[in-house]
Amino acid sequence: MIKSMTGFGRGHYEGESLACSVEVKSVNHRFLDAHIRLPGELSNLELRMKKLIQARARRGRIDLSLNIERNDAVSFTVNASLLQAYLNALEQLKRDFGLSGDVDLVQLLRTPGIVNLDSLKLSGEALMRAEDGISGAVSSALDDLDQMKIEEGKALRADILKRLEIVEGEVSKIRN
Repeated sequence: MIKSMTGFGRGHYEGESLACSVEVKSVNHRFLDAHIRLPGELSNLELRMKKLIQARARRGRIDLSLNIERNDAVSFTVNASLLQAYLNALEQLKRDFGLSGDVDLVQLLRTPGIVNLDSLKLSGEALMRAEDGISGAVSSALDDLDQMKIEEGKALRADILKRLEIVEGEVSKIRN
């Protein structure tokens, strides 16, 4: 069976405190080259994800990205000292360069580090369930990827056979 090297797959997991979506993309590459993008809170899953990929693929560049959505209450923290430093810097710029204008609250909120989403905090048991669910979502995405590669392989096979038929017809014409 011919399998394409390119494909795409998705998986999803929804637990009590979080939901995640997994996307896997594959392109041709001489060796297995896995690139995994995980949220910082789940960086400890990288080795587990690599093993899942290695168990299913021998070659190709495989990009896996995992996005988390929290189901429980979300909270933010404000980095007050950083905010004060920005405000002081803005006042200094106004004084030093004779600038005018007011501080835009929305723009301040967009400034990196001012407002931060609190880390995902799960108990040991809840974390284990989430990790197992995420692994299942990755396996599902890899299944989708594999199915797409098989379908693309069938299309490639049909195209090759069609071209071979054309070449055979031309060879037959040359012989006659």
